[in-house]
Amino acid sequence: MQWSAAPKVITIQTMPSSPDRWPALPLDDWQDTLATLHMVTQIVGKIRLALTPIVNHWWNVPLYVTANGLTTSRIPYGGSSFEIWFDFLRHQLVLETCDGVLKTLPLSRAGSQLLPRRDGHAFMRQESK
Repeated sequence: MQWSAAPKVITIQTMPSSPDRWPALPLDDWQDTLATLHMVTQIVGKIRLALTPIVNHWWNVPLYVTANGLTTSRIPYGGSSFEIWFDFLRHQLVLETCDGVLKTLPLSRAGSQLLPRRDGHAFMRQESK
């Protein structure tokens, strides 16, 4: 079999790398944000670790990057499931169950409101929205 047409050549243009294209991000200006985000991602990671079946190389516990932040993806819970995601555009931690219950929490308060219960599971002390 012979090809009669020449193969297509795809040219990808990239923007020149320049330090001016990125804003300055001095650590002193967002140290508190870093500490809060670190703590809340650890709490959410522990929830996922406690509730998902173990998979080789701990592939059951990562947070996945989304267009707006991070997500746990679906976590089974009893006969139901839920998902927790960090919405960095709206500065919220969001919990949504498979039956449509949606809870949101400002990231600035998430660390103080994600508390362990006696049974070891975390919950959000807030009414559903």
